Amino acid sequence: MIETSSFLDELVAIFADFIIGQEEIVRHAKHLSRVDSRVKLAAERAVVAYKKVRDDLPSGSETDDTSDRSQRAFAAIQESIESSEDLRPEDRTMVLRRALAEIDLVEDIDDKRSRKQFVAADARRRDAGVMASQLVNMVGELELFISRFVTRWLQEDLSHLGDKQVTLTLAEMREITSVEDVIEQKVTDFIDELMHSGSVSWFGALEKMLETKVEGAEDFTFVEAIQRRHVIVHHGGLASRRYLRALKGFPMDVALESHLPVNLRYLISAGDAMGAVAHSVVVCGLLKSKEGKKEIETAIAELTFFLLQRERNVLVERFGSGFKLDRMKHEFPREQIRVNDWIARSAIHGADSIKAEVEAWDVDAKGDLFKLAQLTLAGRAEEAVSLARQLVANETLSPFAILTWPLFSSISDLFFAEDEQLADEGSDAVS
Repeated sequence: MIETSSFLDELVAIFADFIIGQEEIVRHAKHLSRVDSRVKLAAERAVVAYKKVRDDLPSGSETDDTSDRSQRAFAAIQESIESSEDLRPEDRTMVLRRALAEIDLVEDIDDKRSRKQFVAADARRRDAGVMASQLVNMVGELELFISRFVTRWLQEDLSHLGDKQVTLTLAEMREITSVEDVIEQKVTDFIDELMHSGSVSWFGALEKMLETKVEGAEDFTFVEAIQRRHVIVHHGGLASRRYLRALKGFPMDVALESHLPVNLRYLISAGDAMGAVAHSVVVCGLLKSKEGKKEIETAIAELTFFLLQRERNVLVERFGSGFKLDRMKHEFPREQIRVNDWIARSAIHGADSIKAEVEAWDVDAKGDLFKLAQLTLAGRAEEAVSLARQLVANETLSPFAILTWPLFSSISDLFFAEDEQLADEGSDAVS
């Protein structure tokens, strides 16, 4: 059945690739959001410059000529854009489009059709462009994760393929050299059929394989994000009848054909919902495997550590709130998950949110690493640094851990500052 540690490692690696893929999408989206903010501000400045020129031209004077006023007003826009030092050359046309879309040009443009065509590209880009495309990419990463996970699972356990016959053409039969080729073809066909059947079928198949429920797959934020992606790709970002049918079980007020925008906040929230579902899938897979209990529990605990390092605190908190620690038979991974949950909650809600639990935690018999964790989480920085230095000295802990573990982010500066001071004192003594 499922027995090798390499199998566990591969499941974890598939999940890690998915999380890093999400990270790249969000990083790109944040960059696009910053560019959009610069463009918006520059456009607002250009609009102000335009209106100022129009308002300052004295009525009834020689300068009160339509063409002259238009020339000066448009020159003000151009000058404002050219003076914006934070704009890249490729941003300037976007600024111009946005500025022209925001002001009343009835008196200044005779060719209304030309103006409409010029500004339309910017309106579409803002309504259904860059952020919407990032949501499409995000769902694509989820689909890739599911495809890779199911493929690897089937390679380990073919029973889920059932007794369906394999039909091969004569040309395909000539290319087959072994039974493994037939199995590979059957797995490929199964995956292709599954991935084209929709998200409900994805998780139905996964829950059948894993013999447990995938947490989060029926939550509104997750289901809505999957459906919104479909609307963006197939319905121009407007709520379709399919979208409304898929979400009819949730309380919401969305009209048919209404616009469904995507901004950075929405994208991050949707990414967290997808990340939580993918995390549930891989944890269920680890628990279902036939590897040793300690190895499984260690892998689950290390996943929370990985997520903290990738700053996915929401996923760790969500997992910690629903996972029953008493199902963990081995102390170290159990307490590691407990600590990592506290770290995530503290980062999201503040240190006071975990204070009582941390102080009530009995670490007397749990070893120095957990004592250090309690001191650190309780905000007793000087005591924590003192113990950390002892553990580094006896090689229980490394300076690398102090520098990189999320647990020690609040004491690492103090730890290394003291280390530099001791080095300086030693240097002075030698000289």
